[in-house]
Amino acid sequence: MRADEILLATFLSEYRLKPVPEKIFRCGDTTTVIWKDGTKTTVKLMSGAEDSDYGAFTAALAKKIYGGNSKVMRYAGMVQRVKSKAEKKAARKLKRKYEEKITGEKKYIVSQFGQVYEYRGAEEESLGYGQKFFVRAKSEDEARGKAVGEFRKSPLKEWLVLGNGSVCEVVLLNAADSADGCFGIWMQSCIDKNYFKTCVFAKDKEEAKKALTIIPVPLAF
Repeated sequence: MRADEILLATFLSEYRLKPVPEKIFRCGDTTTVIWKDGTKTTVKLMSGAEDSDYGAFTAALAKKIYGGNSKVMRYAGMVQRVKSKAEKKAARKLKRKYEEKITGEKKYIVSQFGQVYEYRGAEEESLGYGQKFFVRAKSEDEARGKAVGEFRKSPLKEWLVLGNGSVCEVVLLNAADSADGCFGIWMQSCIDKNYFKTCVFAKDKEEAKKALTIIPVPLAF
């Protein structure tokens, strides 16, 4: 095939794929488009639809390409509404408020050192030192208690940290043998100020010692 024949074939192909209007007439709610290939397309404004020249032409173009309004309407029915980020965030917030009202529970973030923060949105997911879990509870103390169960399923070990810097691993003999009550909270001893203590979860002793700087120690009395 010669170069001029290839050029003509390309032109005809583009011409068929992209209908070009020659004249456009609008009379009342009816629009007629006469195309350069000699054909014409007529469309009528649907009841309740917005009346505009742009809408009339695009309706005629769609009918020209797909051959009829039934196909166009079928394809239009495939459109899926996608929520924006703002709409999704608003929906999550509304759902959270509804759940809190019904159950009385709030969503908390609990860190491996027992820090507790009320969850208020995705921007707060980084709160808390190290590993953390999200739990639903009616209070911070209840949130800590629920998080203990989650941390015990993790690779982290449970440690008892004393105010004098000593650290020892907690070994539970049974389910009742638990240190939940002081997880992440410094407990005071009336005997010696060095025995302020807390239970934390960490991979080793060095990480457990960080509790001395992360969790505020109560004043001696």
